[in-house]
Amino acid sequence: MNIITKKHVWNGQLYKRNSTKHIILHHRAGDGDVESIHAQHLSQGWTGIGYHFYVRKDGTVYVGRPIDVIGAHATGFNNNSIGICFEGNFDSEVMSQVQLQSGRELVAYVRNKYPNADVKGHGDYMTTACPGKNFPIDEIINPVERKVLTEPNDIIWELSQRIEIHEVDRAVAALEKAKNEDSSLYWILYKLVNREDK
Repeated sequence: MNIITKKHVWNGQLYKRNSTKHIILHHRAGDGDVESIHAQHLSQGWTGIGYHFYVRKDGTVYVGRPIDVIGAHATGFNNNSIGICFEGNFDSEVMSQVQLQSGRELVAYVRNKYPNADVKGHGDYMTTACPGKNFPIDEIINPVERKVLTEPNDIIWELSQRIEIHEVDRAVAALEKAKNEDSSLYWILYKLVNREDK
């Protein structure tokens, strides 16, 4: 994860936050760089960008407000929360893997700093469609570590969930032999069951 700090010119004073109870996830409902959000929020009469972090579609993370100051992103919760915004409109699009991975890493980083804070979407705190019906909140908050299957028994079992294998014991023994001989058969089946898009 690449975090970039931009020098924002603020329209007024930023104030330190006394507590951090929430990490609130948003979508921008559109595209654009961090400077354009800052300009938009300034034009609304705000001090400047209300989010603490902004995750672009290419996975780059930008700092908005300093992490320890009060944000402007969720009415009624700004005094005790951190706001993370994702570029895109997740009512109509799906998040890319690179943006998703950066989001996971960023949330893990912020959770590490504030371990008692809960992590939820904007709509969990107030009536809003944000962060969008397609926003992968569970994948960001609770990423599942995929186990890489290396043992012939596990590989054959996984294959048997997809196709009918009649003599499972013989298939396991044959794959065990192929593994010991470093045969291409083992590596082909290994790659097949461990594909990311399965």
